[in-house]
Amino acid sequence: MTLTAATDKETGPAVVVQDGRLLLSDVTTAITAPSDILVKVDHSAQNPVDVKLFDSGALPGGAQTGIDFTGIVYEIGDSVRDRELVGKRIAGVVKKGHGSFSDWTIAVDGYYFDIPANVRPDEASTLGVGCITAVLGLFLKLNLVFRDSGPNDTDNLSSKRSGACRGKAPIVLVWGGNTSVGRYTIQLATLAGYDVITTSSMSPAKELRSLGAKRTYFYQETDVINQIRDENGELELIFDCIGSKETEQQCIEAAGDGQTQYTTVRASCTGEGFPKNMSVSSINAFDIYKPGSPDLEVCQEYAPKVGEWLREGKLVPNVTLILGGLDQVAEGFQLYRDGILAGQKLVYENERTRKSQIGKILGGDVVEL
Repeated sequence: MTLTAATDKETGPAVVVQDGRLLLSDVTTAITAPSDILVKVDHSAQNPVDVKLFDSGALPGGAQTGIDFTGIVYEIGDSVRDRELVGKRIAGVVKKGHGSFSDWTIAVDGYYFDIPANVRPDEASTLGVGCITAVLGLFLKLNLVFRDSGPNDTDNLSSKRSGACRGKAPIVLVWGGNTSVGRYTIQLATLAGYDVITTSSMSPAKELRSLGAKRTYFYQETDVINQIRDENGELELIFDCIGSKETEQQCIEAAGDGQTQYTTVRASCTGEGFPKNMSVSSINAFDIYKPGSPDLEVCQEYAPKVGEWLREGKLVPNVTLILGGLDQVAEGFQLYRDGILAGQKLVYENERTRKSQIGKILGGDVVEL
């Protein structure tokens, strides 16, 4: 593709925080470090954490919003390893201090996914936090490895317990399979050679099975814990993709009395109140920003693999719902608060941004879906 003459800084509309509101404002984005990658964003995906950070007041005035993006690379810093990256489509999470709800953003070398031609841009924008969290939870916190790569610590788990659904592979319970993290977790655990069981409402059950889940349990049913225990015995590996107090208790009950590794998307979970037979860990996708952290190492190890799996069709992105342009981020936040986005990832398409809204506070009536 042919790009216009690129510089190391560009200006365009971005959603920023001002006086506790969301403002669409022109922002200049610049390369400031050798590992920086300047990206022309065309789609960005909304995460629950985007809304929670804004609603909690954790974002100071002037802070940009949004984490997940996809777009075309326009310029790279001096230490970026792929010197042919300009002109390619990438996706991932933004550099700390930048935002994805923007025409321009900064990515960092090692924190992005190469996006093949068989993946639509709106789908690619959903990979960031969801896929990285799934990778960290499975391959760092639960210590899973690909079972066809040789002997590992989880090889003998399935022989320790009994249950009607027990096969040769260890079972991973994914609580909240219809979340963004849950969908990626189901696929990645299946790719690694594990038997996945999950919870969801009734409507997405068939789709979750197509992603790799061996069995879907409906969390609304009063005897769901008994169903899980009766059919699978006690569980050794649990990934809580919801991370609420309620789901923590449900996972404790599902685990049983044997030794269980449990990880949760609730970053603040310390394991307080859990039984001694459960080894508890929590996932914070922002830990990949810490230099030398195991989270960063795992992210950099699996990022190229994710690109390959996408190209081969072994990994599929989330289902998307394009709401509109960046001027509708406030409406998108309200849709999340209203709890009507289950199974869909809300995406903003930059071409749909109404330029007339630049310089204005965002908000208003929620769009009818």
